[in-house]
Amino acid sequence: MITKDLQLKSLPKGNHKIMMGLRYKSNGDGTGSFQGRYTVGGDPVTMSLGTYPTVRLSEAKDEHTQHQLDARKGVNPKKVVEAVVKSNLSSGTTFADVLPKAYADIQRGWKNGGKGYGFMTKMDAVVIPAIGDMEVSEIRPKHLADMARPLWHDKYPTIDKALLFTGQVLQWAEQNDYEADGGAAQRARKILKKTTYEQDNQRSMPFEELPAFYATLGDNPTDLAFRLLILTGVRPGNAATARYDQLEGDIWHLQPDDMKRKADHWVPLSDAALEVLAMADAHATRHAEVTGNEKLYLFPSADSWMTGHVSMNNWTQSMRRAKIFGSAHGMRATFKMWAELTTRYDNLLIEEVLHHAVRGAVEQAYIRGHLAELRRPLMQDWADFVTGKTTANVLSAEDLKRIR
Repeated sequence: MITKDLQLKSLPKGNHKIMMGLRYKSNGDGTGSFQGRYTVGGDPVTMSLGTYPTVRLSEAKDEHTQHQLDARKGVNPKKVVEAVVKSNLSSGTTFADVLPKAYADIQRGWKNGGKGYGFMTKMDAVVIPAIGDMEVSEIRPKHLADMARPLWHDKYPTIDKALLFTGQVLQWAEQNDYEADGGAAQRARKILKKTTYEQDNQRSMPFEELPAFYATLGDNPTDLAFRLLILTGVRPGNAATARYDQLEGDIWHLQPDDMKRKADHWVPLSDAALEVLAMADAHATRHAEVTGNEKLYLFPSADSWMTGHVSMNNWTQSMRRAKIFGSAHGMRATFKMWAELTTRYDNLLIEEVLHHAVRGAVEQAYIRGHLAELRRPLMQDWADFVTGKTTANVLSAEDLKRIR
């Protein structure tokens, strides 16, 4: 019969009986764990009573005896212990206390570790001043609504993200046994109602100014990626992350996972676009030789070590240095205005360049693959305009009415 701690140290590896319902699992190295077994309302309950030597034999016996008494009264001892642990976790634990632990787990599920999401920036500027000192168990939808209300209609994008991140932290707290309301942020949105904020369109450069700006772009990977974006009409993210495995001769084949609409997009490459890719390949080859990595991205960057490709933020800086009013994404609108106002191309082809849905899903899927070659003259004319080989003249009102 085991009655002393010293006996536990010498037990061989395996399970050993201490008393009725109490077992000790020895690791064979002088350590082990206690396990209690009970019956509550006819149902078996098994629970851990701690590890040795942190928990002594006498302590395990005393706790086991108390659990036996609870079980005889119909009280589940395991649920009692879990409730106490949960209460202790939440008591005195503020949102600011939980935040670092929650953030460490949350960001693991984000691409690039959440770089650029502004999580902690929004926490420091908006959330912590409002609820940082509150215990997580006390935070209710009303508190989050009060936090968001001053910015709900004027700075909606900022406060919307802050509310989203706050909800993620509270969900993490709830899942990790803190007494927190994981759905508080979602219900706060119902309190706030619909925002009156109106999203501004992406700023676009007048197409008349584009050739002069294009001529200022250099031959480094960042500028070359910006050149490709302008010449092809793709979204900024597609240009920055362009990969070798997407190229099919003089066609750039973007896969459904690459696209916002989750559908294939074939981009016919103009002469100027192919020249950009040739210059980019020289940089990518040198980058691969220096790093010892395979050539993956067309526009690799040693600075962006987390992503491996150029950053879209640099394009905005290029435009600011040139004192240009516009944005990288706005280049798509610049292309559309040029095509609509100065060319006779069918609207379907123009929208296909931008990968917009202009027909039913079945018809769209059927025709998309066959429109790449029809778009090739349009993309070549656009490239000739952008590179200054041709000029653009706005069509007359009568011509525009006739062809649209």
